[in-house]
Amino acid sequence: MQIIKLIGNIWIVPFYNGVTFSIFSIWGYKPSKLKQTQIYANFKNFGNAKRRDGPGSDNHRRKHTKFDIVDLENGVLRLISEKRSVNINYSRDNTRLKEDSEQYTFDIENVRNQLKERKQQRALDRRTTREILRGAFEQYTLDIERVRNKMKVSELQYELDQSKDEEIEKNLNKIEGSLQQYKRDVSDPDNGPDNGPDNGPDNGPDNGPDNGPDNGSTNGPIVNSYHPTNGPFQQKKIDQENKIDPDKKSNEKESDNKSHPDYSHLWVQCESCYGINYKSLFNSKLYICEWCQSHVKMNSSDRIGFLVDSDTWAPMDEDMFSLDPIEFDYEKEVKPFDFVKWESGVDEIIEEIHENLKELIKERDKAEQERLAAEEEEREKTEQEHLDDEEEEKTKLEHLDDEEEEKTEQEHLDDEEEEKTKLEHLDDEEEEKTKLEHLDDEEEEKTEQEHLDDDDDDEEEREKTYEERLDYYQSETGLNDAIQTGIAEINGIPVALGVMDFKFIAGTMGSVVGEKITRLIEYAIKEFLPLVIICASGGARMQEGSLSLMQMSKIACALYTYKLDKKLFYVSILTSPTTGGVTASFGMLGNVIISEPGAVIAFAGKRVIEETLNIEVPEGAQETEYLFHKGAFDLILSRKYFKRIMSLLYLFHNYHLSFA
Repeated sequence: MQIIKLIGNIWIVPFYNGVTFSIFSIWGYKPSKLKQTQIYANFKNFGNAKRRDGPGSDNHRRKHTKFDIVDLENGVLRLISEKRSVNINYSRDNTRLKEDSEQYTFDIENVRNQLKERKQQRALDRRTTREILRGAFEQYTLDIERVRNKMKVSELQYELDQSKDEEIEKNLNKIEGSLQQYKRDVSDPDNGPDNGPDNGPDNGPDNGPDNGPDNGSTNGPIVNSYHPTNGPFQQKKIDQENKIDPDKKSNEKESDNKSHPDYSHLWVQCESCYGINYKSLFNSKLYICEWCQSHVKMNSSDRIGFLVDSDTWAPMDEDMFSLDPIEFDYEKEVKPFDFVKWESGVDEIIEEIHENLKELIKERDKAEQERLAAEEEEREKTEQEHLDDEEEEKTKLEHLDDEEEEKTEQEHLDDEEEEKTKLEHLDDEEEEKTKLEHLDDEEEEKTEQEHLDDDDDDEEEREKTYEERLDYYQSETGLNDAIQTGIAEINGIPVALGVMDFKFIAGTMGSVVGEKITRLIEYAIKEFLPLVIICASGGARMQEGSLSLMQMSKIACALYTYKLDKKLFYVSILTSPTTGGVTASFGMLGNVIISEPGAVIAFAGKRVIEETLNIEVPEGAQETEYLFHKGAFDLILSRKYFKRIMSLLYLFHNYHLSFA
């Protein structure tokens, strides 16, 4: 215990002027020889202080036989070294902690600066994109105004041309009337032998049938300007010949059809204004009519060609094709016909018909008797009235003067002349009516023939089985089904693209269409790509039954994961027509829904609604412009601006270019 106290007195000194003393300060100090001898004596006395006589002295001697200051020094040095190592470790840890804290604060400042820079960059990007979008929309509105002005100018020009045409028609009608009058004067034998077509030699060489002096001065200029090979008079002659010989006319039509070739492969007719567009330039104009600016239907390959960048289209799942999963055209076995049951049913129906006929005959006889009685009464009344009127007329005629009789005779003569002129005009009108009737009959025959051809085509398609129709449309369109899916780039931005084709069984959605769209969405989820689907469909495919309806829920589930779980961007483009299950599922689930102008968008078509509900659907109720005002779409956009606006949308939603 005394050694411990001594050690404590030696090196565990708390403070001196605020500074702790260490053992180094003690042992490093060089005392004088006197002090060294004193210290040594003190240690020696300390070691011998416990000596005592008695029975316990031997044990004490054995324990404390010798006290060595070196051992004490070594122990103290060991403790000092341990304390030094502890202090060194402590200081080192403190320095490390300070360095780490400084590094952390520096990193935090860097992160804060980066976040500020990113926010500023995003704000700048948003401003630039907004300015670009505003410029694009302003350009779009300017283009629309230009088109409207052009349409107004064309309408005014059309009205002017129409007024000119009306004036020309009036002049032609006057000339035709004068020519017909001249023909009547020439062919009428009552005007004398000098005005006939065969004037004989007395008229001389200068007074032929067209130049006789007795024709009157009013017919001179008309006769001199008459050319029998041109004008409506020649057309009237041809119509009269056709009336006489209708077989000749039909033979001429057949020969004309054979002589004039079919140029439908060179021209495309617009469905709205019936304007004709040159087919080779129609693709470069994106199938937009140059007359009315309406959007004509396109196939999927042409849409891909004008929407995506060149040499970037990579198709997916091209080897998938449809089968007949529910055996749509399979006919069940027909049960044998029960003739006895049918005969008994027919007899009952005949008896009911006879009873109803007897009742109807009785009611009809009663109604006829009542009608005859009423007619007899009316006849008696009318006869009595006629007798009274005749008596009054006789009395009036007796009191008339001779002068009035002469006036009436003169008026009768004038009326007869007017009637003659009216009859002549009526004859002319009847001839014109007959011409128009012939033209109408020809047009009706043409339309009936077209309808018959269409009905024949429809019947042929109905007679085909589902597998035969699939083979036909595959060979006709070059596609395995009604959609093309793949990866492409729009102004350098990679996208997952699906384009439906209306020419393949009206773009109906079957099992293959639903599976290809689902795989496209799953690939877009895996690669974090934006999704674009261009819809043009008549709805679910009835030949596949409930399997086609299941595709609606399957695609909707995939889009739920794509949009809500992965927070990705889906754009739906609706073209004409988009109806049925496509409208009810993925067509209306886009983050942004774009539609073409004038497109028909509906769940049930106009014909189906009118036939099932017996109501009339107003014109334009299922078109884009009407539905846009009801909030069905986000944007009505022309095909010319698809590519530009799509790229701006993706840049606005932080989708980067493929080479960035």
